[in-house]
Amino acid sequence: MSELENKLNREPLTGLLNQRYLDLIKHDYPKLFKGQSLGIAFLDLDRFKPVNDQYGHDVGDILLKKIAQRLKRLFPSDDYVFRIGGDEFLVIFKLSAVDNQHAELEHAAKRIHHDLTQPIYIASLAIHISVGVSVGIAYYPFEDEHLPTLISKADEAMYYAKKHQLDFTLAQDLKTLKTLK
Repeated sequence: MSELENKLNREPLTGLLNQRYLDLIKHDYPKLFKGQSLGIAFLDLDRFKPVNDQYGHDVGDILLKKIAQRLKRLFPSDDYVFRIGGDEFLVIFKLSAVDNQHAELEHAAKRIHHDLTQPIYIASLAIHISVGVSVGIAYYPFEDEHLPTLISKADEAMYYAKKHQLDFTLAQDLKTLKTLK
């Protein structure tokens, strides 16, 4: 990526990939991922708005930057970490387990939830602030061959997790979960 492309494809606050770049790879994904198995994690921070309301947008920005740093540490440079707006993030990551992707997806969701819910120190206020995170995860190509559809499924799974106060929901489990409720 050239310096100009890098600027155009990165969200300025966090340095993560942005919606523009996500829109570009939605059309190029078969070439980009070449039949690899992928996890698609859609994340939404819980209790972020009250932090912004109570402490101001500067503190909210610090939280978003620190959340972005944690996501970058969790996922290697060959994975894709996006801030797609406000307090929503998307991660497209390679799966390595050939025989047990379900367990690998669950492990990734648990790692995301654990790392993002740890208290964040805000030096200017000399306090720790905790936010929650709701995580929805889909699996490419098992659930669908189309990346945009899988992102929607991961988003739906995330909203299910948020509504039912779950740490995460796997998209492949949504149908079963909905019939049990």
